[in-house]
Amino acid sequence: MAEYLTTDIGETYYGLGERFTAFVKNGQKVDMWNLDSGCSSEMSHKNVPFFVSSKNYGVLVLSYGKVSFEMGSEVAECAQFSVPGEHIAYCVIGGENLKDVVSAYTGITGRPAMPPAWSFGLWLSTSFATDYSEETVMSFIDKMKAYDIPLSVFHFDCFWMKEFQWTDFIWDKRMFPNPEGLL
Repeated sequence: MAEYLTTDIGETYYGLGERFTAFVKNGQKVDMWNLDSGCSSEMSHKNVPFFVSSKNYGVLVLSYGKVSFEMGSEVAECAQFSVPGEHIAYCVIGGENLKDVVSAYTGITGRPAMPPAWSFGLWLSTSFATDYSEETVMSFIDKMKAYDIPLSVFHFDCFWMKEFQWTDFIWDKRMFPNPEGLL
């Protein structure tokens, strides 16, 4: 089942959750299905079937299953969304500006608590370095200290665990001999 919304001249679309594509969604096809896809594809970890328009409205597709969005990619003058099956449900959320639209959206879906202050600081990751060890991790952290760059969080990529065992949550003692001391 599909719905088509006519795109106005100059109208732009944003949203749809975490994406590794251009910020403006016009011209994009986005297929939503949560999976661990890495960050080198158009799939993502955190899909949200909600988009906003520069014309001060948003659309929330009410589906926890697969949803496909054609943001002017199939039919240039339309934003299209579809779901498998014979029924589609969605909300159109309007406002005076985009802030109002997003506020109304979070009024429907819920608003999170304010994160702790430390979470707004700088986060550092090794970004899947190929030589992943305690020495590598500390070189990243030491360099931040040397440049007097305050660091709030260091994110350990999955390579702190033994290779190909990234679900057992056991430190690779060859690369991190003293994880308690490191932390």
